[in-house]
Amino acid sequence: MYVDLVRPQWLWLLAVLGPLWWGYRRSLVDMPGMQRVVSLVVRGVIVGLLVLALSGLSMGVGTGRQMVLFLVDRSASVSEEALVGVEEYIREAAEGMRVGDRYGVMHFAEGVTAPRTEDWGGAVSADWADRGTEAGMAVQAGLANLSPDYGGRLVVLSDGHATGVDPVRVLGMARGGGTPVDVVPLPSSTDAEVLVERVEAPAEVRSGEPFELAVWIRSSEETEADLAVYANGIRTHEETVPLRAGENQLRFRQVAGTDNIMRYRVTASAQADRLVDNNTGSALIRTRGEPKALLIDPRPQDGRYLRWALEQEDIELEVRSVRGIPRTLTELRNHDLLVFSDVPAHELSEPQMAAIRSYVRDFGGGFLMLGGEQSFGLGGYYRTVLEDLLPLRTDFERERETPSLGMVLVIDKSGSMAGIKIELAKEAAKAAAELLDARDQVGVIAFDGRPSWVCELHSAADRSYIVDRISSLQSGGGTDMGPAIRAAYQALETAAAGLKHVIVLTDGHSAPDEYYALVTSMRSSGITVSTVAVGETADRDLLAHIAGWGDGRYYYASDPYTIPQIFAKETMTAARSAMREAPFLAQPAMAHPVMQGVALEEAPFLLGFVRTRAKPTSEVVLATEGGEPLLAFWRYGLGQVGGFTSDAKNRWAAEWVEWPGFSRFWAQIFRHLLRSEEAGGMQVWARVDGDGIEVVAETPVDQGWGLQSASTGGLEMTVMGPDLVPREQVLEASAPGRYRGRIEETGMGDYHIRVSRREAGQVVAEAGTALALPYPEELRIEPTDEAALRNWASAGGGRFDPPPAAIFGEGRLRGSRAVRLWPWLLSAAILLLPLDVALRRIEWSRLGGSAR
Repeated sequence: MYVDLVRPQWLWLLAVLGPLWWGYRRSLVDMPGMQRVVSLVVRGVIVGLLVLALSGLSMGVGTGRQMVLFLVDRSASVSEEALVGVEEYIREAAEGMRVGDRYGVMHFAEGVTAPRTEDWGGAVSADWADRGTEAGMAVQAGLANLSPDYGGRLVVLSDGHATGVDPVRVLGMARGGGTPVDVVPLPSSTDAEVLVERVEAPAEVRSGEPFELAVWIRSSEETEADLAVYANGIRTHEETVPLRAGENQLRFRQVAGTDNIMRYRVTASAQADRLVDNNTGSALIRTRGEPKALLIDPRPQDGRYLRWALEQEDIELEVRSVRGIPRTLTELRNHDLLVFSDVPAHELSEPQMAAIRSYVRDFGGGFLMLGGEQSFGLGGYYRTVLEDLLPLRTDFERERETPSLGMVLVIDKSGSMAGIKIELAKEAAKAAAELLDARDQVGVIAFDGRPSWVCELHSAADRSYIVDRISSLQSGGGTDMGPAIRAAYQALETAAAGLKHVIVLTDGHSAPDEYYALVTSMRSSGITVSTVAVGETADRDLLAHIAGWGDGRYYYASDPYTIPQIFAKETMTAARSAMREAPFLAQPAMAHPVMQGVALEEAPFLLGFVRTRAKPTSEVVLATEGGEPLLAFWRYGLGQVGGFTSDAKNRWAAEWVEWPGFSRFWAQIFRHLLRSEEAGGMQVWARVDGDGIEVVAETPVDQGWGLQSASTGGLEMTVMGPDLVPREQVLEASAPGRYRGRIEETGMGDYHIRVSRREAGQVVAEAGTALALPYPEELRIEPTDEAALRNWASAGGGRFDPPPAAIFGEGRLRGSRAVRLWPWLLSAAILLLPLDVALRRIEWSRLGGSAR
């Protein structure tokens, strides 16, 4: 039993008792003293009852009712026969329920079903299974669904192979909160099953070198399987092999390819096999060969000048269009240097940018950005991950003679823009305002069924005001774009600006309007219009036409996260000051190894460049005649990054491509940026170990550093998984020259591992490896882990494998039901009110006299 106040803040009203007491002491009423005391007490009681009623006084009353929630493992490792037994188990347990008892069922695998009210007492049947066993998450969800009005109990029915949140930790929380957790073991699947347990290969080989690929295959029965081996998607071997029941080890001779990272994939298929997702195993091998660079250019044919120049210096350069930008860290590590030439930021997704950052920072890859109409600030790299990577800032101070810009952003705020779209549009508008010069003007019009000025045309110098106004933008309503564009036209027509530009963003179809006449009138008044279509629901044809009529640019943002990059690119392009097209000679700014042997004084004119600013710690090697950066380097993490603000093709470098020093100049820049690793004799291996990855590094003891431990400056490990979040760890020495580490809670995907040794803060040796987990641990189909289940029951303070009759019949827990007392308190106050009035109006002594 307990007493509780729902709204204790109302207790301050008890202060009214003070004035009541003061009135009693100072009252001149001619009444008997005892009657006055009784009146004071009654009035005080009424006040107290009303205050307690307002405060929500409730009392907990013990109850013998029981609530049991059955958590049923529906993962792929549990057999169908076991689930039939689960239904019978719960049915038998329910037969022991008493009056007022309740039970419910939740299923869990990689996720958890959330029961509704009508699910309580419902059936167990469900037709889904998943790849994980989120037992810890299921217990958390179960605790949240138990009612305090009942004695609560959880019953977990599982095979014990958990993934995700550690069940033991969560079960301990349940036990500490007074909710016991019983555990019932379920048998694992007994169906015919063939699975590839693991594939092992050397961590590193040389290109063209033969090696053995070891494959472990487990079969539940004697059978035959068709095996195939693929190297980076190309089939290199296939055969039919006999399999005995249990573990089978096979070996295949392979020859290492030329890519830096080779993925060897092995597939096994048998006629009798329940699951196919576990029929594939993979191994990643690092190969050493000639250095390779990758050039990305929207016009791949323009890369022929650099490719020819580097071929003269024995450097392999692959050229791709923007569609060939690597999407994963594994793809990036196939090259030692990544080069962007005229690549706009909106062509990259957020995960691609994150992968490039990790490639440079954590794995020593090189990165170079070349200039062009869609590079640096003109490419929309302002405030992106890749701008952080560059040694040059993409914003700059405009020159005074540059015409001022008047720009209006017309943003759709209809209901379909709600959520991430409108938030990204707001961030894009703020970034655009930040890129403008103090002499510029910016306005923001939001439209739904009608237009409204979020920020009227205003000086860009007052950035805080503009940002505050943009932050107030909210979504909701229909879509009518024409009046908003017309309002922007009217504002800019009289604005005092040398350049005038409108950016329209929408994700829907607008009401009909005379768009052609409107936009062509704007163009004749010197106002250009660009458009951004967001998502597949946008009227892309209309927006493309508007951009064409308005002499602007049309963008299609299939990914809303590219909206800020598009706005930044448009702002820089509209300002017409980020690009300088005039002949100039490259000027040396500092002595640097990349310029050794390069006769810069004989170099011809470059015809243009993109304006940038050097970051404080960057090395500016070459500059323009005006002192602006032309070539700059810096180190970012383990990698080298460079920026060349002119280009390397037949536009701005049209005369340079004929210069005899062109090949040497670019070869030395590339060699400076190419990834380089000095292993110092160190070797690294990794293998799957249960639900984690074990990493072993071996070092040569005779070099004097093989005996170091973690406390004396041992080896540092960085692991980059599919989530691109680096995990760092110091490896512990397990023997002379041998170090070990372990990564827990791994999921399917590629894992890139780098081990390094530092001296005086500098990396003096490093080596790495890579590992692929092609399917989740859940699909390994192992016997029921009874030891783990017993541990769960002990941690949860419950019973292991209790009979169904014991669920409701033994060890019943008492709950407590909250009884709200305010109706009774209010009723008592109302009943006392007439007595209070009578005590103040009728003198007791006169009543006695009348009686006499």
